[in-house]
Amino acid sequence: MRVLVTGASGFVGSHLVPALVDRGHDVVAAVRRAGSAPPRAAESVVGTIDGETEWGAALDGIDAVVHLAARVHVMRDDASDPLTEFRRVNTAGTSRLLDAALERGVKRFVFLSTIKVNGEKTTDHPFDAHSPRRPVDPYARSKAQAEELLLQAADRGGIDVVIVRTPLVYGPGVGGNFRSMLTIAKTPVPIPVGSIRNRRTMTSVWNLADAIASALVAPPERASILVAADATSTSTGEVVAALRKALHRRAGVIPFPVRLLRLFGRFTARASFVDRLTDSLEVVPGTTSSQWQWAPPYSTAQGLEWTVSGSAPGAQRPRAEASP
Repeated sequence: MRVLVTGASGFVGSHLVPALVDRGHDVVAAVRRAGSAPPRAAESVVGTIDGETEWGAALDGIDAVVHLAARVHVMRDDASDPLTEFRRVNTAGTSRLLDAALERGVKRFVFLSTIKVNGEKTTDHPFDAHSPRRPVDPYARSKAQAEELLLQAADRGGIDVVIVRTPLVYGPGVGGNFRSMLTIAKTPVPIPVGSIRNRRTMTSVWNLADAIASALVAPPERASILVAADATSTSTGEVVAALRKALHRRAGVIPFPVRLLRLFGRFTARASFVDRLTDSLEVVPGTTSSQWQWAPPYSTAQGLEWTVSGSAPGAQRPRAEASP
């Protein structure tokens, strides 16, 4: 299968491309700048992805599209109108690529979304592939709107759509919240997260790559949703302890009242970060499809160990994070 991968030089893409090539696919990397495609992929320079992108040549002979490229969630967004900026890339950019794919007769469109389209946290029940969309922040709203465009196109026929929702993704070179947790784990002092009893599900980049590869070859179906996640959920304290173990250090996780952690977050303008450390966001991997299912091949313990050590399935060495 000849597959166009957008965002191929980013964190997820740089792990996905070799996984697809290893499975026998012919991969074309859609990139902003010449010379930035991952090894073993052909390259098509498309520039900035938005509602004006010209996709013509990039889609020549393409059987399926994997759309990873996005304006991602940022902790401190300095855009004057964040929702408009997210929509420009994540909604209008996806719509433009979808229209071009339909014109070229592409058979399958795999879209990387986020579990945040279902909400910011869970309380009584985890999210799954059937959970309703309840996006809160501008990033999640732009992704939910892109999902709706894709589902409408699938209903009209002519292209199969698989929407892949994922919680926090981790692996070598990852940024964001997980990098913050890894930085905390590397500190030599005891870490006061032992009283946090939340349940959070994450996704290793290897499980995510496997999920996307599976979505490409799933039986034909107009539309399906796949939640790509590790099989188990852990507390923040358990994650930090596991990371410290992988770093060959004592767990060093000590109890500390959660309410005081939250108070500290408010006084230091880090309330949103502390909320993510203490709230639950639990998901169950699976699909809405009656024709195919997916289960993560690797455990969270394996993923955390490989993230710290830099090793990977098949003794491959994952690339460090690249600019999208």
